[in-house]
Amino acid sequence: MLRIYDKHLREVAVHLISLSQGEFITNKIYNPKLERFLSRPYEYEEDMREIGKDVKDFFFKLKSLKPNSYHRIISGILHL
Repeated sequence: MLRIYDKHLREVAVHLISLSQGEFITNKIYNPKLERFLSRPYEYEEDMREIGKDVKDFFFKLKSLKPNSYHRIISGILHL
């Protein structure tokens, strides 16, 4: 665990440290949008399909190539 303190030595954050390279760890309490994405990825698949065939193909290819981090990239695309 990584603990972050401010200049007055008050704990301001606690983070889990991954033992695997590229593993995504988050506390869902801190990121409700990510919670939605991780709990209902089919909604994002639908969004990508609506944009077009190339975007849908890109989504599935990215998902297979980067299974631990594709959601951040896709979230950024959907927010453009």
